Amino acid sequence: MAVSILQKAIYFILALGILVFVHELGHYLFARALRVKVLRFCIGFGTPLAKYTSKKTGIEYALAAIPLGGYVKMLDTREGEVPEEQMPFEFNSQPIWKRFLIVFAGPVFNYIFAILVFWVVFLGGEFSLRPIIGEVIPDTIAASSGLKAGDEVVSIAGKKLLTISDLQLELMTAGLQAKRVKVVVNRDGEMLYLSMDMTEFDPADHIDSFGKDLGIGPITVNPARIEPVTGTPAYKAGLLSGDLITAVNGVKVADWGEMADQISASEEGVIEIEYQRGQEISQVQIEPLRESSTAGKPKIGVAPYLTVFVEHSISSAFIRGIEEAKDSTVLILKGVWSMVTGTASVKNLSGPIQIANTVGKFAEYGIVQLARLLALLSISLGILNLLPIPVLDGGHLFFYVVEAIRGRPLEPSSQEKFQTVGLAILAMVMGLAFYVDLQRVFN
Repeated sequence: MAVSILQKAIYFILALGILVFVHELGHYLFARALRVKVLRFCIGFGTPLAKYTSKKTGIEYALAAIPLGGYVKMLDTREGEVPEEQMPFEFNSQPIWKRFLIVFAGPVFNYIFAILVFWVVFLGGEFSLRPIIGEVIPDTIAASSGLKAGDEVVSIAGKKLLTISDLQLELMTAGLQAKRVKVVVNRDGEMLYLSMDMTEFDPADHIDSFGKDLGIGPITVNPARIEPVTGTPAYKAGLLSGDLITAVNGVKVADWGEMADQISASEEGVIEIEYQRGQEISQVQIEPLRESSTAGKPKIGVAPYLTVFVEHSISSAFIRGIEEAKDSTVLILKGVWSMVTGTASVKNLSGPIQIANTVGKFAEYGIVQLARLLALLSISLGILNLLPIPVLDGGHLFFYVVEAIRGRPLEPSSQEKFQTVGLAILAMVMGLAFYVDLQRVFN
């Protein structure tokens, strides 16, 4: 079932509220830990809709009307007179390292939150590519070893492989050890024993094109060969890993895309699936899922055979969470740099309208995909706040670095000028993002 505009707005406000809360929580907890007096913890801007003042600490906790940010207000001489006895707890008179940590904690908490979300997601397992060889490039190590396109690598040097990442890791290990390794592959059901010479292949010289330089090209999903997901209609109907779907409701399908299209176009009722297992052709009728979790479209619960479901332990899921956060960070930074240098269009910018639309769309896909998007947005928020633009956390951190180098802070008048410029830059970027959003809407 499609998500309405109102629902998208609600999802967006909730998602943004969570991210802002996490960010401001970092500032708040570090301020409290470093004995800086906190006056108010507020989510949102403008008139408070609800507030509570702690009788024990005197801190006011508030939820304001405009859900586009938040703040932690601390005792600060720049915002009013501070009694002499309260000066030890005033923010601006604290050592640079304390101020730096308090400001830096916001983006750090966004990053920690993203890692924890990814960790929880990966605890439920994930689909990963099988160690299947794509194109084999002539006159390379892979070609000379006898590998062919479509081979599934079962083991290297006696170590069993489960995913394409395992394959890359073991080949890198062999290259680092500069040795010849035994490779077992499954080629059309037949086990073959090959040998790959890695004695002259140093992975350090091929970091950016490791697979290609070895002679292993990318895998493509062409045939509609499936991997049924445990507990789904396809699994319950008896479909097995490696079955080849040849027709849906009597319509022949040649590849994965055609199969997916025919299933999505199916009307109410069961879906008739024709499949090939070995040399035998069979048919089965499947009652698909048609729920809000599938956006109302029929789903039978299959993944490409090229994928395999990988279960994670608590520790391996946490490591995967860190890796995913790292990869997301690199991707975002590359995107930002591409727009700054002009190699990517500013049309890639996303303002509140596009973000709300994306959050709503991911809500259709289910809680797991929504959680992954939330983690990605959290990293984006952390990176955005670390940009050295005055009024953002990164701008304040820049001022503290300058203060540490000069031995004294910048003059208030200079800081005000930088703040004005920072506000102008931020307003232009936000205005441009909003303009791009409106273009998407009207186009």
